[in-house]
Parts: sequence; structure tokens; C-alpha cells
Amino acid sequence: MAHLLGDSSASDGRMALLAPLPCRLSMALARRPDRRAFLRTNRAGGELALNLENLQKTWEWTDHVSGVIEALEHRGLELPGFEALVDSDIPEMAGLASSEALRLAFAMAISRVMGEQLTPSDLSDVCLQAESLYLGTTTTRPITLAALSVQEAAALEVDCTVLTTRTLKFEFPDLRLLLCDTMVRQPTGVSDLQQQEDMLFRTLGQIRKNRPGVESFLDVADADVEALEPRHARAARFVCSENHSVRAGADALEAGDLRGLMEQMAQAGARVDPKTPAGRLCRLAEKLEGALCARPTSRSEAGSVLMLARSESVEALVEQLDRFYYRPGGFACSVQVLRGLGGPAGFEAAGESEV
Repeated sequence: MAHLLGDSSASDGRMALLAPLPCRLSMALARRPDRRAFLRTNRAGGELALNLENLQKTWEWTDHVSGVIEALEHRGLELPGFEALVDSDIPEMAGLASSEALRLAFAMAISRVMGEQLTPSDLSDVCLQAESLYLGTTTTRPITLAALSVQEAAALEVDCTVLTTRTLKFEFPDLRLLLCDTMVRQPTGVSDLQQQEDMLFRTLGQIRKNRPGVESFLDVADADVEALEPRHARAARFVCSENHSVRAGADALEAGDLRGLMEQMAQAGARVDPKTPAGRLCRLAEKLEGALCARPTSRSEAGSVLMLARSESVEALVEQLDRFYYRPGGFACSVQVLRGLGGPAGFEAAGESEV
């Protein structure tokens, strides 16, 4: 999933406009007679083993699987050992839900093997608990529900508090999505995003103290913001402006106004700190011929940016990126070009398949 606008974190009153990437994650899983697990992937990482009797955090991609195992066992299920093969072409960049797809595919596959019927709400709860257990964050539930409900050639406006969605037609075959990786990395488990969530939680608490009855940031008025001390006021303005942008972009998309959507995306890119790698790349996109709009793929301004461009402009745009953007150290950004947003996209989780 790509965040066209907004943020799908678990903060009260956050909104997001999501669109499926033309990518897929597949998992084949077979039961073992013991309590050992072996996982293989088509990507770097090779084969990794888990002992279900003594799960340990390893800071490897298998931590997402371990989190799901613990979350399911907290629900009273005793999982068997298994062998799993994961095949994915989802880019491994922040904000594109590759981790969420892995957690969800595994939860579906192992529950199928055990003969358990988990509802979409059950699956989202399991994935949320898995993320909390192993990463200390709680941002995955809206993305999980979006992945379970998204339709081909559609985007979703998501209210991340009450988890309601609006489905919007998103089918522009001449568009190309450029995923631009600045090659700046944040280690798994970094606390920056959770610190932002904590600040927003405290900000909302201050607003509720001043005006009881406020349920979420969607209920916040200008007068509520003006009554806050400066740091909380900045946080509240940011969320409220992001929500307004999501609504405006979704309304434009519903009306078939692609230009209106791109204006909101460009404004989102312009709000990013220009001193960060993603911010520098967004500013560069404003000057590049053929780039329609650009914004970071996530709140982490270290890593990646998505750009929209017409198909006929892609080659020249990639050449310009290679020529003009370098991060400290002289490494050029990595660019992946995907076909138009809106599908097909998704994941597959096979049950008793041979691995």
C-alpha cells in the first residue's frame, strides 16, 4: 500500500488516503511434527530458524513472524512447527507496508493450517499485537484492514480511529510510480515515530482537558489549538492540516480531478523539512521536468519518496534523478519504476503447500 496522503498510524483522529501498489507477497507454509520453524525468502536473509518454545528478538525480518506467533498464542492457540517460503516483490522501503503484508500473510497461512477461522477484525488485532510486542509501535491495524478490503483499481480513504473507509476509483494507466530510495536507513525498532505518537497522545489529552467531549483530532476546532502551549499547538496543527489534505485529495479523486489530488500530494511534500534526505528529494522533484508530484513514503523523513509521472516522462526523469540527487557520501538514490497505481495488488497465503 502507498500513502498518497496522510498517515495510517493509530493516533486518534488520523486519516490517510491509501492506494494499492502493483506488487504481491505470497507465502507457502507446511506443518512440521515438532516446534521448530524454518523460513526462507527470495530476498537477502536466506533461511532462518525459530524455536517456538523460546522465541527471541533477533532484529531480523523473522521478528514479524515471531510477533504473530506470540499474539496467536496469547489467544490460546498452540502453534505447530512449520516450514515457510516467502516470495515478495514489495519494495523494502518505509511506508509501503511490506512488514504489514508479511505479518498478515503469515497470520492467514498458519491459521489456515490449524483450521482456525479468523475474521478480518481478528487478523487486524493479531497483527497489531504482533507489532506492539516486537517493535513497540501500534500503526498497523488501519493498513491491515485496508489490505483486506481494497479493490482493484481503487484507493481508500481511511479514518484510522473508527476504521471506516471510503472506496474511490483510482485507475490511471498512463501514470507511473517512481519509488526513490535515498539509501539512508533507520534501524528496526527506532523510537522516533513512537515518540511522535506519544506527543500527539499528550496533545489530545491537553485538548480534552480544556474541552471535555473531544473524541479525536477530527473534533478539534481552531479555538482548541489556540488554547494550547506552542509545542502542542504545532502538533495539533500538523494533524489537522494533514486530515484536511486527505479529505481534499479524496474529494478530488472522487470527482475524477487528478490535478487536485496531485496538488495536495505536492503540498504534503513541500511541508517536509528540506534538511532531511526525503525533504531534499521532494524539493528537487519540484524542479525536475516530468515529475508531477512527490511526497515521502512515511513520516520517517530519512528514507524514501514516491513520485508520480507520466509514462512518457519516466526515462528522462530517472536520468535527472541520477544526475542531480546525491546523499552525503556520494551515493545516488535507487529508483524503482512501477506501473500505474490502483492494482492489481495484494497477498497470497497458502495452507498445506509443499515448501
